[in-house]
Amino acid sequence: MIATGGGAALLAVPTVFAITRYKQLKSEPLPARKPGKSILPARHSSAFTSMNRLAGAQRSLYELTGVLLRSESIASEDILETTEVSYSAAAALTDMAADIVAMERAAESNTRAGAHLTSSISGAAAELEAGVDQYEELVEAAARLTSPAGMPSSAVAARRAELSSATDRLQGWAFALEELAEIRRRHP
Repeated sequence: MIATGGGAALLAVPTVFAITRYKQLKSEPLPARKPGKSILPARHSSAFTSMNRLAGAQRSLYELTGVLLRSESIASEDILETTEVSYSAAAALTDMAADIVAMERAAESNTRAGAHLTSSISGAAAELEAGVDQYEELVEAAARLTSPAGMPSSAVAARRAELSSATDRLQGWAFALEELAEIRRRHP
């Protein structure tokens, strides 16, 4: 009995420590997920420059959200929301770039189709560029929050509001883009 009870107590101590550590880790926010490796369109594609800029902006935002989480200058829930919106917008932009590349391939394959697709390609490329501009505004707003700790609280609050506003604008833009894509799918 004593040997069995001692063995059980010996095994219970590490279990209690493991449960305590698990609860500690569970209460902390998860770090932002790292953006995946971007596959860029061919260099001659009208989507290449915008997608290259988007890949750089995604890397920058990932690094900045890590800095903001460690500095605790903004609530982790706000950073999580910003991160999720940025991933949603990046996915919509990537889908748009894939459509541009597909239209370019179709235009190259068939000259008759190419005559009709030229304006669609240039319009979609302009929308893609505008979306990347919006994404970069979000990165810029996040960068402004990483300023020195001696900044007045009113300036910090204004910069938090700016990040929130940039997140909302990007979210609205991504939602509108997804709605347009859905309409295009229904009515080819």
